[in-house]
Amino acid sequence: MTNSGVPDTVVDFWLGHSIGEMSEAYKGPQYESVRKMYLDREQLLSISTPKVDIELLKAKLRVEVEEQNRQLQLMVNNLVTENMDLKNHQRKTEDDLDGIIARLEKQDSELGELRKLIRERTSQT
Repeated sequence: MTNSGVPDTVVDFWLGHSIGEMSEAYKGPQYESVRKMYLDREQLLSISTPKVDIELLKAKLRVEVEEQNRQLQLMVNNLVTENMDLKNHQRKTEDDLDGIIARLEKQDSELGELRKLIRERTSQT
């Protein structure tokens, strides 16, 4: 019981032990609070009922799992968004690179024609 938060003097009181006049004077619990404390922990005393409320445990576990699922779903959504952004950025970069290559090829072609004209002009002189 002391592991469940019941003070030593209350456990002694429930067991019918004398807690001493000094302890009783300083630690003597109110009967209503002792009654509530007993009712809250009564299942710990019973030998026929399980020590753990299975349904309560399942409910708590369900809440924890649902919260974890929400957090994981949020992480997945963030990763999907980031992935889409990166793909769009990559696509734009590839388009920009294709444009640069096209301009370089055009400039190279124009440069080749200019060289040809220069050769023709210089060979005529």
